[in-house]
Amino acid sequence: MKKIVFAVLFTVLLLPLAFQTTPLEILKLKTFDAFLPEQQPSGYFSILNITEEDIANEGGYPLSRQTLAQIQINLLRQGAIGVGWVIAFPQPDRFGGDFEFTEALGFAPSVLAMYENDTDDYPPTTGTVILGEDIGGIQAQGVVQNIEALKQNASQGIAVARPEVDSLVRRLPLLLRTPDGWVPSYGTEVLKILAGADTYVIKTNENGLEEIRVKVYLLFL
Repeated sequence: MKKIVFAVLFTVLLLPLAFQTTPLEILKLKTFDAFLPEQQPSGYFSILNITEEDIANEGGYPLSRQTLAQIQINLLRQGAIGVGWVIAFPQPDRFGGDFEFTEALGFAPSVLAMYENDTDDYPPTTGTVILGEDIGGIQAQGVVQNIEALKQNASQGIAVARPEVDSLVRRLPLLLRTPDGWVPSYGTEVLKILAGADTYVIKTNENGLEEIRVKVYLLFL
């Protein structure tokens, strides 16, 4: 009798989980994580962090764009073949350093970040070749673009990281769809610029996007 009561109680307690997808989704994601091999950095990219100490030494936030221009120049002198800024610059520099920063961006391939902000503002689609039907893709939510002065010598990519239900980021879109076409994510634009490519070749099938080619590189979805 006790076993029957325990079985019924156990079933009653677990019954709500059968109608809640979140715990099951988390279990599926954690199982997926367990099968992923650990990846080692390629060594082709270096990350420069601007720390709180750096900001304090420069007199506080924000850093002037003359300072950012000097950072860009220093990186190039140290052997960088290009620089990606995971920073958006939607307003002119209040210290008047946009000219110096724009000039420094033009010394080597440079990419600036854009961030989603649920607006109807989208950057133009450029350099896209589609093999197959123009279907599928993740919809962009509108972005904050960088000022026109900086876009003279730098390209842009959307820096987007949408978390899963357990608040972890496991997937990053390579391209995002806009009402006018396609816009690259930040990482894809960095790869295209450093590879010296002009276009993205998008291949689709009946399920949507299948793969993206950037010059000699093949990016699987």
